[in-house]
Amino acid sequence: MKIIFCNPKLTMKTIDKANVFFESCREILDTYIANKLYITSAFQVDQLLADNADIDDIFVFFNAEDGKYEDKFLRLLKKYNDVQSRI
Repeated sequence: MKIIFCNPKLTMKTIDKANVFFESCREILDTYIANKLYITSAFQVDQLLADNADIDDIFVFFNAEDGKYEDKFLRLLKKYNDVQSRI
C-alpha cells in the first residue's frame, strides 16, 4: 500500500486553508506511514503516469473549487480509478 497525497496547489486556485490542512496531514503521515508520496509538481504527475497504480494504493487530492482539472491530472486520477485504488 502506498499513499499518494497531492498538494492542493495542483488542483486549487485558493490554497491558504487547504495548505494548512495539507501540512497538518503531512505531519501525521510522516510520523505513522512509511510508504507515502507527496505530489507537488507536474513533473511528479508525469512520473506517476509512467508508474504502475495498484488496487491497494490510496490517492488523496483536493477538489478544485471550479471543478476544472488539468488533463494530466485527470489522466492520473483515471489511472488510479481504473485499478480501483481508494480515492
